[in-house]
Amino acid sequence: MFEHLQALMGPGLVYTLTPCCSLESMYKEVTDQCGQNISLIQAQTHGGNPTNEGGEWLKYAEQRVGVDKSSWFVDTHGSGQINGGKNGLWKTVKDWHKKHEGAPGMTTWTAETSYKCKPPFCAEAIAHTAQRYDDPDQFPDLFTCKCG
Repeated sequence: MFEHLQALMGPGLVYTLTPCCSLESMYKEVTDQCGQNISLIQAQTHGGNPTNEGGEWLKYAEQRVGVDKSSWFVDTHGSGQINGGKNGLWKTVKDWHKKHEGAPGMTTWTAETSYKCKPPFCAEAIAHTAQRYDDPDQFPDLFTCKCG
């Protein structure tokens, strides 16, 4: 992943691993010292459902660097969003983007369970497609996805 980022972003790319577990002071230190140099902060949210604004980590990231530099996470295991067809993850993605114009997108943080979905990584496929297209009826095969 880092090789691909380096190729896309060019020389001078600095990346860090996301602190977790009550380490807000580390986020504060990085945002205080780096400020405008931060291009993306992926505040890991363990709530699984981004409709609740992604939890406290995302709120913190948005306050520190802005919504246009804050990515949100969805849990593909047990979140209830995946198996809901067009009214599940697709709708969640659309609703979230309406509320957070300029947000760069979403990431799943549960690859260890996403590969167990049927078909594997289908939740990521739903989210990817929902961020790029408006009509879910164009993609009926997406909604055979079963996770958790």
